[in-house]
Amino acid sequence: MIKPEDIRITICNADHQTNLGGWSLGLPVGIALFHIPTKTYIECKKHRSQHKNKAEAFDELERLLGLAEISKLDQEGGLYD
Repeated sequence: MIKPEDIRITICNADHQTNLGGWSLGLPVGIALFHIPTKTYIECKKHRSQHKNKAEAFDELERLLGLAEISKLDQEGGLYD
C-alpha cells in the first residue's frame, strides 16, 4: 500500500503546439509521481486524459515498488526459503 504522504504529484504539460495565431494548444494532462522513500520518479503523458495518466502512473509505481521488494528479498536470501 502506497501512503499518500509518500507521493509528490506534479502536473506537467504534454507536448506544446501552437496554431497559426500563436495560441498554445498544449494541455496540462501529463502526470509525474515522485515516491519520496525510494526516490522513484514516474512520468506519464500517454493519454489525453489526466485521470488515465494518473491511474497508469500509479499502476507503474506499484509495479516498480513490487519489483523492488522482490529484489530486496532476493538479495536478503529470503525469497526462496
